[in-house]
Amino acid sequence: MTCLEPDGRMAAVLRRNVPGVRVIEEPFETWHPDRAYRVLYSAQAWHWVDLERRTDLAWSALSPGGLLALFWNVFLLPDRDLYAALSEVDGRHFDRDDLVAPGHGQWLDEDRPRDIRPFPEEWPDLDLDDGRFTDLETRRYRRSLTYSTADYVRYLATTSIYRMLEPDKRDAVLAETAATLDVRGGGITLTVDTDLALARRR
Repeated sequence: MTCLEPDGRMAAVLRRNVPGVRVIEEPFETWHPDRAYRVLYSAQAWHWVDLERRTDLAWSALSPGGLLALFWNVFLLPDRDLYAALSEVDGRHFDRDDLVAPGHGQWLDEDRPRDIRPFPEEWPDLDLDDGRFTDLETRRYRRSLTYSTADYVRYLATTSIYRMLEPDKRDAVLAETAATLDVRGGGITLTVDTDLALARRR
């Protein structure tokens, strides 16, 4: 396995946690593959790759018949009252309406399930329909994920939306989030949909 990680600190974590893999400290955009790969995958990161070049780069890195696999996680909160309470907390600390409940995902409305749409509708920005890729497919895997209050707050503190806040503001919203969870029994259970886009190089 060859892993690309442009940040030296994250590369060190990867080497420590997954010994034996080949880690290259370089972004995908400047990497020159030393061979054609049978599988290229990106988990929760493809949207950061240069939109104008990523399809060309993926095609060039794959052997004929090679598989491109792109993952994203969608976090859903099935407890509507808790979702509303956490949204109120975030609404007091974030300036933009579209950042309300940023770490807590969407409310999971069991009466309106998330249907998998046809590939062009599910993935309109992937640009994989130019004839160089075939067998376009979407898959979805659902699981539950439970955090204690402390673990959930630690998780939120690692996400970009919270990390971009000034330290005092971040501390305040995380403390209020923790208090909101604790007053409701502590912890949080999320439903996580892992959405997978698959395409095969011709």
